[in-house]
Amino acid sequence: MQPINSIRTRLTLFYSLAVFILLGLAAIFLYWMTITLLYKADYEFLIDEVDTIQYITHAAPIDKEALKEAVEIVPREENGSIYRYFIRIRDAKNNIMHETPGAKEVFHAESPNKIPHKKRFYWFVQGEDNYLAIDAPIQIGEKNHIGYAQIALDVSYQHSIIHDRSKIIAGLLIATLLSLMFGFVIANRGLRSLFLLTQTVQKITVTSLDQRINPKSWPVELVGIGVAFNQMLDRMEASFTRLKQFSADLAHELRTPVTNLIGATEISLSYDHSVEEYRRVMESN
Repeated sequence: MQPINSIRTRLTLFYSLAVFILLGLAAIFLYWMTITLLYKADYEFLIDEVDTIQYITHAAPIDKEALKEAVEIVPREENGSIYRYFIRIRDAKNNIMHETPGAKEVFHAESPNKIPHKKRFYWFVQGEDNYLAIDAPIQIGEKNHIGYAQIALDVSYQHSIIHDRSKIIAGLLIATLLSLMFGFVIANRGLRSLFLLTQTVQKITVTSLDQRINPKSWPVELVGIGVAFNQMLDRMEASFTRLKQFSADLAHELRTPVTNLIGATEISLSYDHSVEEYRRVMESN
């Protein structure tokens, strides 16, 4: 396990943190866009339904068959729409003209006491279902009788999708783990030059000062270190060469007098001499 002060560990953690933040921001943005698009489609659907009802009720006489189909039949057709919705139409006296079967349970306690003057969107919960509803004034016939249409759209499925964030969180965690793996590989590959430098330093001894590294394929930030290291080896090799030459010259200069010293001493010891002769040899030495 790499220590926390390792460059490889730090690069991996920083890379993973950056990926986590970017992916998190992207997930939040996409989540927000999904919610916006879903609700925008729901609002537009309700407005289109109100316009359809208004188109039918504005005619004189009112096409009752078309109104019945739009209010009672189409919302119940399983293949007629991807939406599940309920419609209730009230006349100018707030009496129910038409409504989708089952609307009574859905609109329980959700009908206004008086005709609204403008479109109004609102949310409500009925049982375990969530609804987005609209109340909108409509003209009934050509006598400017104003009633209103009440349409409730079941958005429970959208709510379940929106509130189920487990897949987003799981995806974010998986992406973070993958970024850790890739970050380690990338950091390890990026630091290969330092590993090569370490191996080269470990191999250098007094007898192998001629080794050099090739920093041409290294990252730009490490080329200077490689060049400086080679220059240091050049200086060390040159200094060691001068030291060897100096040692050789010194040995050569000392060899002759030492040989003479040894020879004179050995000769004086080869047979007996007088004290005066020994003194002369010592003084000569």
